[in-house]
Amino acid sequence: MKPNHRGRRGAFAVALSIAAALSMMLISLTPAWAAGGVQGNLTGAVQDASTGKPLADVHVSAQSASGSFSGTTDAGGRFTLLGLPADTYTVSFTKNGYDSVSQPGVAVFGDETDSIGTIRMTSSLRTIVHVNARARNGAFQPTQTQDVTTISGQRITQALGNPASQNEQNLILAAPGAMLDSQGNITVRGSLNVELGYQYDGVNFTIPFFDGNGGGSAGGIGGYLNNLAGGSGGSLQVVSGSGDATQGNIGAGVINIVPPRGTYPASGLLNAQVSEPWYGHQFDFNYAWATPNNRFSDYFSYDGSRVAPKYAPYGADASTIGQYYGFSRVDHDDLQNNFVFRFGHSNNRSLQWLLRNSDERQYGNYGGLQQATYYPYNPMAMSPWAFFFPGTAPYTSQEQQYAAVQWLLPGVPSTNVLPTSAEEINATPLTFNKLGYTWNINPTTFLNLSWANFYNQ
Repeated sequence: MKPNHRGRRGAFAVALSIAAALSMMLISLTPAWAAGGVQGNLTGAVQDASTGKPLADVHVSAQSASGSFSGTTDAGGRFTLLGLPADTYTVSFTKNGYDSVSQPGVAVFGDETDSIGTIRMTSSLRTIVHVNARARNGAFQPTQTQDVTTISGQRITQALGNPASQNEQNLILAAPGAMLDSQGNITVRGSLNVELGYQYDGVNFTIPFFDGNGGGSAGGIGGYLNNLAGGSGGSLQVVSGSGDATQGNIGAGVINIVPPRGTYPASGLLNAQVSEPWYGHQFDFNYAWATPNNRFSDYFSYDGSRVAPKYAPYGADASTIGQYYGFSRVDHDDLQNNFVFRFGHSNNRSLQWLLRNSDERQYGNYGGLQQATYYPYNPMAMSPWAFFFPGTAPYTSQEQQYAAVQWLLPGVPSTNVLPTSAEEINATPLTFNKLGYTWNINPTTFLNLSWANFYNQ
């Protein structure tokens, strides 16, 4: 039996992106490029409820499990909060002589500038706190100039039916315009699958030459999620439309996975699943924590599975359904860790280290090991080289001469014995690292630097 050197695919990608957003505050919304992102901006205006005049020097704070961010309104009553991690925030407004206003459920999406609209504050002292609740975390964002769909929070569980589901393909298909073509590949609004790009936390995650998902399976289709519904801020972002020059030949859009971050108070999930009648075991664990001031935060997760392919009808003979040499088992292990350190004045700077390490292994011999042989003793492996191994003395057969001359890889016996385990057909090890630095310099200037490297074989 040949070790795991057949049917492999390899890819190596190094992405270095430096983005500096130096922009003056704009009244109109800025269009988003067709690329995924992990930070967004929040804008709005504040007025006096009785006179309609703009209010200056109003303290604005946005708070979520990802952290707290603050700013003030200018002379025209407008404000902008730059570089907010994608999450759902409670935005509060305070000013001496006015009642405080708190608005929950304000969603900020990566690479987007979202507007909270106009907030009206009253000078009446009879009301202690006035709360306006408005849900703005829908998947489709009608105020954006491009088609952008973000699925996050409970919507992930609603789409997949399980917060620990590892099926990325089903989550993508929950986005409007996403579907499978006749070959089972993801398309968005009728695009070719090679016209789509994949990102992980806003950096390139597309396999060169194959145009596939870096988190996909050894077979080159689908993709794995790792506890996306845990922690805070985890989401799937689908941006359809042509990209800018930094996106290479991507013409149909980008699919971006934003991994969760740590939370305060801490939270976690332990999940175990057993399937039948087809063999299937899955184990998931995630833990999110942060310090009370969000100076330190971390999100760790593990996803592992051992499954047997679902050949139908169940229990049918392997030869009858043409799967004698088909996959007998698929093993998958996936580790993810997202650490963020915030520092500086009011935590306006941050350092991030994001790690993902996974491996999928596919094993053959679905029909059993009765006819299995190691490669030096397999007539099918020897036949292309029969001309070079005629079986002349001192050998008595072509097979004997081939086995004697062929170099044996580690683990292959020197004699023809029956294998004791199924052959590893495919393996897809993945190692991903990202280092990021952000600096919210002032209300109109934001710096974002990132370096990323991933290896997928």
